[in-house]
Amino acid sequence: MAASASSVDDDPRAGLTPGLFDAETVSDGLELLSTQPKPAGVDGTNSDLAFSGDYAYSGNYNGVNIYDVSDPAAPVLDTSVLCPGNQNDISVYGDLLILSVEATSGRIDCKTTTELPGGAANPQNVFRGIRIFDISDRTNPVNIAEVQTCKGSHTHTIVGEKDGDLYIYGSGTAGIRSAAELARCSAASSLADPNTANFAIDIIKVPLDDPASASRCRWTIRPRPSGSTTPASSPPAARAPARTSTPPARSTASRSPTPSPASRRASRPPVVSPRRRSSPATT
Repeated sequence: MAASASSVDDDPRAGLTPGLFDAETVSDGLELLSTQPKPAGVDGTNSDLAFSGDYAYSGNYNGVNIYDVSDPAAPVLDTSVLCPGNQNDISVYGDLLILSVEATSGRIDCKTTTELPGGAANPQNVFRGIRIFDISDRTNPVNIAEVQTCKGSHTHTIVGEKDGDLYIYGSGTAGIRSAAELARCSAASSLADPNTANFAIDIIKVPLDDPASASRCRWTIRPRPSGSTTPASSPPAARAPARTSTPPARSTASRSPTPSPASRRASRPPVVSPRRRSSPATT
């Protein structure tokens, strides 16, 4: 016990003054360069970060904040997008921003209002799954695709490209949705229904020449048959993407980032106009 007490006394974290934005800190091998408060409106619980070039993309339960971090000691808020739906775990791949939505607070097209008396949501307007934004114009992200899944998406992994398609693995941990929200969802035992959402992951295929047509191609993990050494099901070979670490350069002019409203539910979520870094005068 004496050794434990001594260790606590010697811990530099002991006795630090707490605070929301002014807490005392101590670090070993790290230097805090800047702390940025979240902007009003897009100020939910932070969930995840993604980085691309000079920009950091911060997902939170209310949407996404994009920061210019070209000067790490003085980050500047570049764009904020209001789009509630936790976790809003985030990834960036080329000109695509991908979000995971699991909570029932998510609405199609990033809606922020309820539709029924008593504050309830119309089940037909609930969104839980993978959202995809076109960020070729980073100051005006466009919600170009929403892929509904039976358990939502708590988080996701970008696996890579194959034959011009990007593959995303989505993992949901929430309860399986009712038929009123999504008719194809089944909560039956995997022994009785191979298409059940139990023990399943979601594979999302995103054609890179038309990302607005992203779709789900789920396969189900089922128990092995008695005495078998191989799984009862496995992902189709044609859908197994090759891993890549960096997306190839693509011309944004070769694809249509904003599909017609009649064919897809493209939407522009509220974009908050933040403070911008001033540009030097030119002559």
